[in-house]
Amino acid sequence: MLSDTSSLLTMQGVSKRFGPTVALKNVDLSLNASEVLALIGENGAGKSTLMKVLSGAHLPDTGTMTLSGQSYHPRNPLQARKSGVAMIYQELSLAPDLTVAENITFGHQVETPVRLADRQAMRIRCFDNIAEAVAGHKPGTCTMHESCDSYVVVEYNGDVYPCDFFVESSWKLGNVNADTWREIARRQRRFNFAGKKSIAHPECQACEYQSLCHGGCPKFRHGPHRNFEDLDYFCESHKMIFAKSVDPLAEELRRLYPNGV
Repeated sequence: MLSDTSSLLTMQGVSKRFGPTVALKNVDLSLNASEVLALIGENGAGKSTLMKVLSGAHLPDTGTMTLSGQSYHPRNPLQARKSGVAMIYQELSLAPDLTVAENITFGHQVETPVRLADRQAMRIRCFDNIAEAVAGHKPGTCTMHESCDSYVVVEYNGDVYPCDFFVESSWKLGNVNADTWREIARRQRRFNFAGKKSIAHPECQACEYQSLCHGGCPKFRHGPHRNFEDLDYFCESHKMIFAKSVDPLAEELRRLYPNGV
């Protein structure tokens, strides 16, 4: 869909390359006010990359964008959100006792008075995972595991990948229609991906919470530079949560399980 001057949002000639891989090539898109637009394509077609460019997670190599008739070029997701553009990612770590809207806006809520009973009723999975890690157990969320080998993703055509955020040809482990699970599980590529979690940023190596988050999820470390060595995008947020919750959770665990867990 080509852009026009009446569009609320336009993208013109947007291209993005990752090394030898061309993810986007001269993409044009326009969106009118009150319009709902579905972006459909096969795996690897560039849908997520285009949306990440739009939401500031990736910088385009070429191309221009406009928003409400003004030049729009966010340098990061925060700038995009301040302009009114946000990306809602698929996320496995949800707060089960919050609504869909509350999960989507988590961290960006408008503060309003809440009854104490409501606060006590909130059981956020994030703190369950932290408590499990503090107790020396493997947390329920893979983002806090020491390595990335907790599960695999099977696509519609049977292709298998180590993570749903890395459905890329370079990380394909095999196909369930052609390979046995034993063969897929023993692929060196799977071990290589699992080991990427252990590539810690120097700041992580000296962090007191490294044994809890293990450097954070690779999808937030890979980032726009595609380097697993990068610092987790949410590092400071994790530190803030850990600083407020680790000691109280440890004390609560000692109270509940005086003989150990």
